Amino acid sequence: MMNFLRFVERQKGLHAVVISSTLAVLVGINTAMFCVVNTLYIRPLPYPNAPRTYVVNYVSSGADQPGNGQLSWPDYVDLSSKVQSFSGVGLFAVTPATLGVNGHAVETQFAPVSSRFFTVLGSRPILGRTFGDVEEANGDNVAVISDDLWRRYYSSEPSAIGKVISIFDRPYTIIGVMPPRFEFPSAGVQVWTNVGSLLKSGPIGLRRRDFKAFRAIAHLQNDRSLKQALAELAVVSKTMAADHPDSGANREFRVVTLREFITGNVRTSIWALYIGITLLLFIGCINISNLILASSLSKAPEMGIRVALGASRRQLVKAQLRPYLQYVLWGGVAGLVLSSVLLDLVRSSQAAILPLVSGLRIQGIAFLYAMGTAAVCIALASVAPAIIASRIQPADALRAGDNRYSSTPLVSLFLKGLSHSR
Repeated sequence: MMNFLRFVERQKGLHAVVISSTLAVLVGINTAMFCVVNTLYIRPLPYPNAPRTYVVNYVSSGADQPGNGQLSWPDYVDLSSKVQSFSGVGLFAVTPATLGVNGHAVETQFAPVSSRFFTVLGSRPILGRTFGDVEEANGDNVAVISDDLWRRYYSSEPSAIGKVISIFDRPYTIIGVMPPRFEFPSAGVQVWTNVGSLLKSGPIGLRRRDFKAFRAIAHLQNDRSLKQALAELAVVSKTMAADHPDSGANREFRVVTLREFITGNVRTSIWALYIGITLLLFIGCINISNLILASSLSKAPEMGIRVALGASRRQLVKAQLRPYLQYVLWGGVAGLVLSSVLLDLVRSSQAAILPLVSGLRIQGIAFLYAMGTAAVCIALASVAPAIIASRIQPADALRAGDNRYSSTPLVSLFLKGLSHSR
């Protein structure tokens, strides 16, 4: 290892490439991972009512996985009418489909949702409107489309409102366009249709209590606590079990936060991966520091001579820092490019089925964090030899600069300066 460090130090161009490329890899990976963590778990969700919105699951009593419980349309009617702690309850499902959009066949997903779905989340369309209770009751064939679909197939034209798309060869009139970051319940959903239309013209079994194919979201009233809502849900579930033992026996309502539903059961894995990559960043910075220290050792005689000629500690520090700050800049720019590439891979991978991930972008705070860590490590490794060298006696520096001496006297000289600095 020491032989490699000496070789790199003698090859000035290679020295710069090794430091810059190492920084690029470390900064790029760490920045990309921080962006994932920040998007999924730190940054507020892009739904105004998210802090007090919950996904309500109807699960078997004692189930270990509360996120797997679905409910039927009659269950939803009971839930929305009997739990007073919620200001609103919305219904949704996700179904793959082939859409007929402006002359194109689009393989995607659509979500039949209730009229309260959008108001529960607190989200409004950027163009047009969403459907209401009357349209739900009448079973009107109306739909709201995503910003992505609007831009790709309608060129962001306001005239898209009123156009007709087809789902399973059934026409739906576009009445609204949702904002770019609206991706609930999943990133693959491009169209939200009126669930009333599905109930009106779909299979008769959709209205049966034992046909549990939907999920519910609910917004907690500002003057109510989650504990109160859970107590009401427990009463309602017991009532449903008594009234409908065939479909409601041994079932109960459980709630999860909106963020927990969106991100799934990967929280521990994501944080563990982020911590591991952060530790890798620090280990890499230490290795770079060792390389700089090895280079600084070979310059100890030069620094000692500068001291003998009257150079100040500040001048020595500036001389040491100048070349390595350039490496930090080069490595940082390359790291920014690498992190952008990595985030593109995440967006195009299977991970993009999660909401929010498809909107991953480079965030300045993450880049500054990684770059700051690398810069501090390199600065400490560069400044320390300069400060210690300012304590070296000129005579010792001249003797260490003699070509007859190996690297061992240089190490001794460094340690001697360290002892003087104390």
